[in-house]
Amino acid sequence: MDFSSMERAGVIEKVTVSDYEVDQLLKVLRRDAKTAERLIDLDLDWAFAVAYNSMIQGCLALMKAHGYRPS
Repeated sequence: MDFSSMERAGVIEKVTVSDYEVDQLLKVLRRDAKTAERLIDLDLDWAFAVAYNSMIQGCLALMKAHGYRPS
């Protein structure tokens, strides 16, 4: 499903997003990815949870870079 289809379905909406906001999301992505890597030997379940959050931040950054956000 492309952005236009998701917008029509009400899943996402058009927004104006600053480069700063996208950069902040990418900063969280990088931080969480590093944390997940450090957690692998300590607690694999938490490493996966933190890595998952990192991916969510990356997806949100991509959406916002294209001018969308989840509804």
